[in-house]
Amino acid sequence: MQVEYLRLLDAGKGDAGKGDAGKGDAGKDEGARVLNQRNAALAKENDTLMAERKTAEARAEAIKRQATSTAAEYERLLEENESLKDQLQLKDALESLSGGSKKKES
Repeated sequence: MQVEYLRLLDAGKGDAGKGDAGKGDAGKDEGARVLNQRNAALAKENDTLMAERKTAEARAEAIKRQATSTAAEYERLLEENESLKDQLQLKDALESLSGGSKKKES
């Protein structure tokens, strides 16, 4: 942005040396107007991009929290699954020791 400003400023100086002083002032005024418009457009674009960045960062943080929560729930479910498998094995073992005759009697 500064490079563009300096380029336009230098272009305005070059125009000031050509012709009379009134045209040079008009050229400077026009250059300043163009620079002010460009600066306003860049400031607006910057604001838009910063808002988009903030939104993207918030979304990324939410996704991170969701992933952490999902991973914790997955671990809990794995542990619960293992516990249920162990309980089922224990039940089957107890039934095979004593329950085999109970099944026939029932």
